Amino acid sequence: MIDAIDELHEPVADLAQRLESWLRTHVQVNAYASWCARKGFGTRWDDHDVIVVQVEGSKHWRLYGPTRIAPMHRDTAQPDPPPEQPIADLVLEPGDVLYLPRGW
Repeated sequence: MIDAIDELHEPVADLAQRLESWLRTHVQVNAYASWCARKGFGTRWDDHDVIVVQVEGSKHWRLYGPTRIAPMHRDTAQPDPPPEQPIADLVLEPGDVLYLPRGW
């Protein structure tokens, strides 16, 4: 995992700046890689919107909907547990894009 890769690589910084202008919000680019079949993160949510771009390989996602409605930055309150069944169960392949609102 490399957080804030936009601060380390000029082409990614240019992309982040263009996205910031278009979306009118701060953009941070992180890179994640895995070479094994186990999951990288357990069930969780973020306090910010997330756009996932699958670059290589595939990634299985289970989406449960919001478990914390509109969390604020660095929100530490415990979210409600997700329902047993996801609202979406999908696999991202190279070139796929997934948008996750904060709290999902």
